[in-house]
Amino acid sequence: MSISMLRNRALTIGEEHTDKRTALSAEVEDKLKSALLEMEEMGFGPTMTEFIGIVHDHVVANEIPTPFVGGRPGYKWAASFLSRHNLRLKRGGTMQLARKNVTADPFVIYGYYDLLQRAQERLGINGTTLPPVVVFRGKHMQSTWKGTQDIPGTQYAVSENGWMTTPIFEDILKYFVDETKDRRPLLLILDGHISHTSIATVELAKKENISILKLPAHCTDVLQPLDATCFAPLKNYNQYSLNDHVNKTGA
Repeated sequence: MSISMLRNRALTIGEEHTDKRTALSAEVEDKLKSALLEMEEMGFGPTMTEFIGIVHDHVVANEIPTPFVGGRPGYKWAASFLSRHNLRLKRGGTMQLARKNVTADPFVIYGYYDLLQRAQERLGINGTTLPPVVVFRGKHMQSTWKGTQDIPGTQYAVSENGWMTTPIFEDILKYFVDETKDRRPLLLILDGHISHTSIATVELAKKENISILKLPAHCTDVLQPLDATCFAPLKNYNQYSLNDHVNKTGA
């Protein structure tokens, strides 16, 4: 038998052995399973890629030792985990096509409002607004960015690309919990951004008696309260004002 054949056989045996290892303790796996089931109930069922990212964030944030390179599990481990726990994840799709199909299907929109109504009736609550969260692009927050006339309670954060991140959202949720500690139960409506789906978020919400409802994917432009009731009218008014200015001045 040649050396190359022996090497290949050894690698194959190593892969088989690695596949059989759970890599994470039973306690951590149970926590991941519970979180996935909670996410599914909230409407946050992740794709395979998102699930791998969730596991990565969890093991890194909690300094859990793993054989994963950089703390990120591979597809084989993720598939094996799902098989062990008899779980299935949603499949990703083309965003633009999905957005067109979803917004054209009234049953998706009606279904969301049915869920919202049932959640409100179950919790016995009415809706209200929250102070805004502003995420700047940068590495460090500059005091001059806040201005002097911001809305009371406004939260500020920075990220390298100016987008929401998991650590930022977890801090926001902790602030939200503290500010609303005298009001329970609560219902928090979120879009499906991956930053909203960490294990820590799910556990804190459950502990604090806060239900989370996810807006249907790819249709937040017609359902998200801020987009539909604030930004859309503002954009329309702005466009009207620009057109009126051009008609009057020709400039």
